[in-house]
Amino acid sequence: MKKLTPVRIIGRIFTSILIFILCLLIFVICTVSTVFRGPSDTMRTLLVSSLMETSAMKFVPRAFFSDEEIDAMMKGNTDAYNAYIDSIEEIEITILQKDSVEASEDNGTGITIEDVYGETYCGKMMIIDDPTRVSIQVIDTFSETGEGFFLRDLANADGVVAAFNGGGFLDNLGTGNGGMPLGVTIKDGELLADYAWECPVTVGFDKNKKLIVGSFTGKQALDAGIVEACSFGPVLVKNGTVTPISGSGLNPRTAIGQRADGAILVLAIDGRQPHSLGATYNDIAAIMEDYGAVNAANLDGGSSSMLFYEGELINSLGSAVGERKIPTAFVVR
Repeated sequence: MKKLTPVRIIGRIFTSILIFILCLLIFVICTVSTVFRGPSDTMRTLLVSSLMETSAMKFVPRAFFSDEEIDAMMKGNTDAYNAYIDSIEEIEITILQKDSVEASEDNGTGITIEDVYGETYCGKMMIIDDPTRVSIQVIDTFSETGEGFFLRDLANADGVVAAFNGGGFLDNLGTGNGGMPLGVTIKDGELLADYAWECPVTVGFDKNKKLIVGSFTGKQALDAGIVEACSFGPVLVKNGTVTPISGSGLNPRTAIGQRADGAILVLAIDGRQPHSLGATYNDIAAIMEDYGAVNAANLDGGSSSMLFYEGELINSLGSAVGERKIPTAFVVR
């Protein structure tokens, strides 16, 4: 019998680890393949949609399906965006009355935080009574090779009570540094970016802090009186009517809405974790409807989905590598 030297022991440990990783990889591939090629169209579409909504995992469904097959499964999402390419004249916005805001049970802070639960998710709903406290923050310089900011740093800035992530950004292969926002970006009435994007939805405020959601070019947004905005989507609620959306998966989500009394609704859903797989677009649209949203839209989600309150992250970040840098965010002062 050969004597176990330290080198042999280390070698056996590494061999055992490699065998475990290989077995785990085979198990994952077989499981994914079973779902993709199995009899359940619902499970197949849900898994494909969940993976295609990520930045780094799109290659998995593409290894099993053609682009045409994936497009067919994701068609519901595309339709939900395209359904809101309106002319300015067709966009109806409910006039909000800030004077009717009543004090919440929040010890006088004007901010209420509640837990939300569903079959596949849990998360937080933040209600901000006064919409004038909410504004968009952007990085100083936009660049495809530049970097964004960490939301944690913004959340700990002087005078900031809460902060949450904003619009999408250039993120090729999941390696983006948050230096270039996609779609329309407006700050202080100035159009800072109108980066070409296939299905952007503009999410922003006019000068009266009325939340406006819809598909705009940069010029259309300015013509509509939007003074600060970022882009993502889809629209969840428009003029009090929920948007039915098919084809979305289970993922971490961030969404913003506004009630008829002007209060801002901020929803952060945990995802990609054992305690919370995530939510679909229909899930978060239903939550917004339950909370009385007149207008609401989905913001960037996934690994970017973060909600800070008094300097602390109050949702559970769905990323194993930690916080990402982003170019746009909302703050509450």
